[in-house]
Amino acid sequence: MPNSFFAKKKHTGAFTLIELLVVIAIIAILAAILFPVFAQAKEAAKKTACLSNMKQNSIGLNLYLNDNDDAYPGALPFIYDVNNQHPSNSAGSRMPIDMQLMPYTKNANIWSCGSDGKSRPASTDPDLEWWDKTYISKAIPRSYAYVAEIRTVEGDARGENPDRNTGLSTYNNAPSRTGKSGSLIEEPSNTIGLVESYTEGGDKYSGGYVGSSHGSAFTGCDAYKLAGRDPSSTAGGNSLTPCGSNTTKPTKGHNKGSNYVMCDSSAKYRTWSQVRGNDFQMFKLRKSTTTYTP
Repeated sequence: MPNSFFAKKKHTGAFTLIELLVVIAIIAILAAILFPVFAQAKEAAKKTACLSNMKQNSIGLNLYLNDNDDAYPGALPFIYDVNNQHPSNSAGSRMPIDMQLMPYTKNANIWSCGSDGKSRPASTDPDLEWWDKTYISKAIPRSYAYVAEIRTVEGDARGENPDRNTGLSTYNNAPSRTGKSGSLIEEPSNTIGLVESYTEGGDKYSGGYVGSSHGSAFTGCDAYKLAGRDPSSTAGGNSLTPCGSNTTKPTKGHNKGSNYVMCDSSAKYRTWSQVRGNDFQMFKLRKSTTTYTP
C-alpha cells in the first residue's frame, strides 16, 4: 500500500507531454511578442546615443563659427596635412570636417553612430587618402557628413548646379572651398548643417573614417543617401528630381528617419518626408517663397 501511494504521487507531480507542449507554445508566443519590443528598445537607445553625439558635434560647429568671424568651416579645403604633405589636388590634402572641429570636440568617437553597421573598405585600402595618417590604425567609422551645396529644382532654374543657396560651404573643384557666413541663414533652427550619411549600398566610401576625407561632405546629388527614402520608388516624396532616380539603398538611420544637426546648435530627429519637403527646403539658407511638390 505505501509503495502504491508514493508511486501515484510521483506520477501526478510530472508534466504530461500535452502540458509541456502548451508551456513551450506559450513561451514561443511571448518571445514573438517581446523580441521585437526588445529590438525597438535597443534601437531607441542607439538613436538617443547618436543624437547625443550629434549634439556634441553641433556645439563644436558653433564654437568654430564663433571663433572664425561668423564663418563656417569649408567643405574639404586644401590645407597642409599633419604629415607635412604639400597641398595638391588630392583627397589626402583635403581637411575633413571632423579634423576641423577636433580642437572643439576633443573626441573622435562622437563621429560614430551605434546604428552604423555599414561595411567599409579596410583602413589600409590604397585608394583611401588620409589627412591625418595617425587615424589609419584607429579606423574609427564616421557616420556624419557636413552639408555643402546640394542640387535642387530651384537651383537648376537659376542655372546653379549645385544650388548656391544651400549648404554651409561652397563646393567646387578649386582649392577655394570656403565656409559661408552664419548671417546668410534665415532660420537657423530649420536649416541642416550635419546629416547621418552611411548609405548601405553603392558608394563604398560613404561615411568613411575619421581623419580621411572620403565621405565627409554631403553635396551635389547626395540626397539619395538620406535615411527613410524608398529606393524602389521615384513617385511623390521619393523623387530625387533634378538628380533623377537612384535605386541605391540609403542610410539605415532610425525608424525611417535620422538625426540632423541644425544651425542653431540643436540636434533633432527628422523623417525623410520632412527633409525632402518643398525641394529640400531645410537645406536652403534663405527659405524659398515658391512651393514645390514634394
